[in-house]
Amino acid sequence: MTLGLTLSVAGHHNEALPQFRVSLDGNPNWALGRTMYGLALIRAGEFDEAIIETATVIASSIPPAGALAPAAGWSKTRPRRIATIPKPARSCAPETNQPQR
Repeated sequence: MTLGLTLSVAGHHNEALPQFRVSLDGNPNWALGRTMYGLALIRAGEFDEAIIETATVIASSIPPAGALAPAAGWSKTRPRRIATIPKPARSCAPETNQPQR
């Protein structure tokens, strides 16, 4: 992946693409790697393939509805408070003996 990124940034886009593909063959679900590959495709002028690659990354990165709710401390039946902010025991305002206006 590093070689592919280095080649792409240096302007050797057609040499970079095979390097990205080799890296992604070993880890096809790596979203960041696929995103960098999509950018390299854009730099190489392969716009149709870049659109497909980018859409694939986005579609595979969006969790199903409600998938993150348990991790956030919510259940389907009843929300749960994660933290409460305690009220101060007394006011922080300075005390004065002057009448309120």
